Amino acid sequence: MRDNLFSCRRCGVCCKNLITKAHGCHIGLFLMKHEVNLFPPSTVSPCWAIGMKGRSRPRPDVKSYQLNVERCPHLSQKNLCRIYEKRPMICRAHPLTLHVDPMTRRITSASVDSKCVTCKELGIGEEGTFEYLGQFFSEDILRANVGMTNYLAWMFPQLGMKVWLYDLKNKQWQQITAEIAEIMR
Repeated sequence: MRDNLFSCRRCGVCCKNLITKAHGCHIGLFLMKHEVNLFPPSTVSPCWAIGMKGRSRPRPDVKSYQLNVERCPHLSQKNLCRIYEKRPMICRAHPLTLHVDPMTRRITSASVDSKCVTCKELGIGEEGTFEYLGQFFSEDILRANVGMTNYLAWMFPQLGMKVWLYDLKNKQWQQITAEIAEIMR
């Protein structure tokens, strides 16, 4: 194993302070539809939705969910994940996020969690490091990022569709502009 390969230090930083502000909304840790059952129902809220379903009482068509708590309920006192083997894809992809062009589906850029202690120690995220992502991250992390990218592409299949984001603070759906929706594809 190479010395510069990312290895989690189990500091727990990524499992705490999960609610952040993005696109003008307070949002939590992203969950795919099939991952909702990993968490107590009271800790999960809808996240992204598209279009509207139902004619008599229209409502957004929910495509993903989010944790609505600041700390992951599966984080132990020793900063270990109690569901590590079946943890959500967003956790498997952490700390890397690949940004993909929605039309070509090619990686246009990447970012890392700025709070990640290991990334800071390795200098990942500093100018010029993104072209060498393969030298920092394992195949598992890279594969999880591809899985996340594919899921996001599935969520927003059509241009011009109304896109909604559920704001945890206001407990309301907010319509997101087409430009922001394109970034998420």
